[in-house]
Amino acid sequence: MRWRRIDLKGAIGEKFGVEFHERYVGKLLKKLGFSHPAQNERVVEALKNRRARNHHLYRMRNWAHIGQSK
Repeated sequence: MRWRRIDLKGAIGEKFGVEFHERYVGKLLKKLGFSHPAQNERVVEALKNRRARNHHLYRMRNWAHIGQSK
């Protein structure tokens, strides 16, 4: 699962009762040794493939509803 900084900001706020700006959450992650997935070509390709597959499935579900009567 890929976490966004905004999601982590909310989780940190709920768990620890502190609020950080989402950019600062990114800086904290970097200080802790986490890197952005875009720095790893293999991860980037995997994300592209997953997005393409999800988009295809989304379109197929929407097309399945066209022409069906309620």
